[in-house]
Amino acid sequence: MHSHQFSTPILVSDAQYCIAMERIRLGNGQLDEEWLQRRIHENPHCLPIDEVEPAFANLIPVCVELSTPHGFIDNLFLTPTGDIVIAEVKLWRNPEMRRKVVAQALDYAAWLFSMDYDGFESAILGNKTVQSSNITSLYELASHAEQINESAFVDSVSRNLSIGRAVVLVVGDGIRSETQALVSLLEDYGNLQFTFALIELAVFTRRDRPGEYLICPRILAKTEMLRRTVFDVQVPSLRSSSPEAVLSSKTSKTQKSNAKNSDSISSEQFWEAMVALDGSLPEKLQLFLRSIEELGVTPEFKRSLILRWTTPEGQPINLGYIERNGKVWTNDVHNKLPGTLTDHYVRQLASIVGGSTTTSASSGRLNLTDDTGGGILITAVANKLDGWKRCIATLIESIRNSPDAL
Repeated sequence: MHSHQFSTPILVSDAQYCIAMERIRLGNGQLDEEWLQRRIHENPHCLPIDEVEPAFANLIPVCVELSTPHGFIDNLFLTPTGDIVIAEVKLWRNPEMRRKVVAQALDYAAWLFSMDYDGFESAILGNKTVQSSNITSLYELASHAEQINESAFVDSVSRNLSIGRAVVLVVGDGIRSETQALVSLLEDYGNLQFTFALIELAVFTRRDRPGEYLICPRILAKTEMLRRTVFDVQVPSLRSSSPEAVLSSKTSKTQKSNAKNSDSISSEQFWEAMVALDGSLPEKLQLFLRSIEELGVTPEFKRSLILRWTTPEGQPINLGYIERNGKVWTNDVHNKLPGTLTDHYVRQLASIVGGSTTTSASSGRLNLTDDTGGGILITAVANKLDGWKRCIATLIESIRNSPDAL
């Protein structure tokens, strides 16, 4: 929870003018809830979704006013990979707001999760905003953003619906101090695997340009993913696992890494992908992540797992990342460090894990690859993670001993 309020934004130009923008208090005959709802639909980047769930990039606006037995969902979004986001928009000075709108948003989510893929698609295609676009399938709507595999998209949406996995947002123009109490309502929905956030969107304008707006988002409250079990029994590769194996693949409260968003949908999806590659991977990787914490390396879950180290000067360094398809890449380590250090790091790592190196045509730097020039798989590295830790320790020590490294 944040207690501070927005200060007046000041627009400054090299042309030497300085303009104070004015905050618009939505409602009271000015811009209303429908206006804010439309702005979010047309400009989903107004929502700080990357701060709520880092893997939920590129929100696709699906529809507004989706009919449910409990009322209308204000805004529904998908990601190209089948993740679900719903947003309930309300002006917070509305006396009906407070607890009612939070409960309403959660009821909407529970209704969505009662459906299978066909029912979900049918409800969306029946929405008037979707009907006017002549779109005939949910996949067609989602694939407008980028080319994706249809069967993978359907499987992802179906799984998210079956386990109640989504992001639920309540969006307003000025959220009051009792929001922490509102979050207590979430305990009644503990059987679902959603992330919940309260978001304030402050709207500013200029007197000389009344049709232009500055929208400032901030997150006032956010839950970790409510259900912290990293894996669900519906994951086929876990059904034959022993209870001990399943428990060792979880991030427990006492042993969990300090990973950013370690109890998030983003991290859960990554671990599920690792299980699909090899049931032993999560345990090996989590032991590795805990071991490199003593070096100051922090795991960060986005669409991939990034190994992040911050220099004493505050410079973030990407030491490598693991994609959900299992490929390991080190190319980003070159972004802020000299090649004399990073090429040695990549060469040493390749020697330890049995990989190869290729020289980037654009930068001339070395990248870790397999024998074919593609990304080496984490399954080939999993039993040599102690060696990767040694490479990281050597690189960090070299940076500390090289005053001109950054």
